[in-house]
Amino acid sequence: MEELFIIFFLIILLFPIGLGLLIFYLIKKYGKKNYAYIFALIYTSIIIFVSINIIFEDELFSKNDAIKLLNEQEFILEDDFKIIENKSMSAIGDYYHTFTLEITEEDKNRLIKEISESKDYKKLGDKTIIDLYYIGDKYNGIKATQNFENQTEYIREYFKPNGKGYAPTYRKIKVQKESNHIIFEEFHD
Repeated sequence: MEELFIIFFLIILLFPIGLGLLIFYLIKKYGKKNYAYIFALIYTSIIIFVSINIIFEDELFSKNDAIKLLNEQEFILEDDFKIIENKSMSAIGDYYHTFTLEITEEDKNRLIKEISESKDYKKLGDKTIIDLYYIGDKYNGIKATQNFENQTEYIREYFKPNGKGYAPTYRKIKVQKESNHIIFEEFHD
């Protein structure tokens, strides 16, 4: 299995390089030497840019990225915050992203109030909490949000189908009871 993974990785890595070389030599062969070098420069720059973004995705994550993802779930931070941790992982067909923020006590209390006063809020011990990811048709079902509380957190869960052939969006934002941390989790499969 490991050998298959290495072969697949090499194919993925070598395909763009081979394609670039093939196009370069075809352009050069047909007498357009200057165009071939311009193509090589632009193509190499694009490959390097994409590679850096993939390799350093976690390091390039910013406060603006966090704000954007939280705002999509109607979580608005009014005060400054600190990124404690950011991790993302991907495999063929799967993607997982999580980050932890340290927020102010005021933001924490306001977010807890928003969750606990939402119309669909389920209190600690409520038996009607369901796993949104496994309800109905994952690809053509309905968008759903759920707000609830467990022993350690206040949670806002979000699920949105993206159509046949596309992974649904599943996100969970957890406001910690004992600390001023919020944890964002997202996965696609």
